[in-house]
Amino acid sequence: RPNLSLRFGKKPGLSRQLALHAAAAVLLLFSFVVTLIVLFPGQALRDQAEFIIYRQAGIRLDIGEMSLTPPLTLTLRDVRWMHSLPELPDVTIPAIKVSPRWGSLFSSNPGAQLSAALPVGTALGQVAKDGSLQMQWRGVSLIPFLPQSFPYPIQGTLEGQLNATGDFLADNGQASFDLTLHQAAVTGLEPLGAAQGRLSLGKVNLRGSLQGRNVRIEELRAVEGDLLLDAKGTMLIGTSAQTSRITAQIDLTPAPTLDPNLADLLLFTGVSPDRNGVYRLRLSGSPAAPVLR
Repeated sequence: RPNLSLRFGKKPGLSRQLALHAAAAVLLLFSFVVTLIVLFPGQALRDQAEFIIYRQAGIRLDIGEMSLTPPLTLTLRDVRWMHSLPELPDVTIPAIKVSPRWGSLFSSNPGAQLSAALPVGTALGQVAKDGSLQMQWRGVSLIPFLPQSFPYPIQGTLEGQLNATGDFLADNGQASFDLTLHQAAVTGLEPLGAAQGRLSLGKVNLRGSLQGRNVRIEELRAVEGDLLLDAKGTMLIGTSAQTSRITAQIDLTPAPTLDPNLADLLLFTGVSPDRNGVYRLRLSGSPAAPVLR
């Protein structure tokens, strides 16, 4: 009986020791986080981040401001994305937040969560050490990403997802994408005779894959608009629009709401519609000077 009471008497002391060790560990972690935030080397880390992103992904960024907030969330503000293609404008992203995926930190493939407040819309994603990337877009406008001199601006809000792996700088990256553009329209068509200067495309679905520099469009479909579209094709991405190459099969069906002046332009393709009123076209050449026949 004395031995039993001795055993039971040790448990409260052991519990207190465990509690003290746990409290010390929490205090140490808290002190580390506070010290890291207070002494956060913003300028040096910002330069290093710009270099690593360019080296790993070939993306040129100019980060205006970088800060660290609890619990270890890295915030980048006024991020300027500089395109390598001179035809495309630089895009300023108001804010990007990066935080750890806590469940993966002690695995062989740790990762992080991403969220970006775009000029219009948001982007969410995950990135891992092995180079895998998953992104989702919600309510994104295409206008900030198009050249200001683009004669026919595209309207609409984009949503969808992208899954990617590999090293795209080494031309061995792989990706799949499934995107939808809602309330899509092409504007600025007054010089072509459109009474309202606008062509409604309704809902546009784009689904395909990317292997290195080769893009495969498995589905490009526009419904609920003035012009119905159904297309498939491939594109080889070059260093510019002039050096890129595209091949596609396109079916166009005018809807009853199509502006008559725009409908007449289909006659200049040199292709006659079939019995269902479908124009079957083939697109080839470069995006800068495409050939339609």
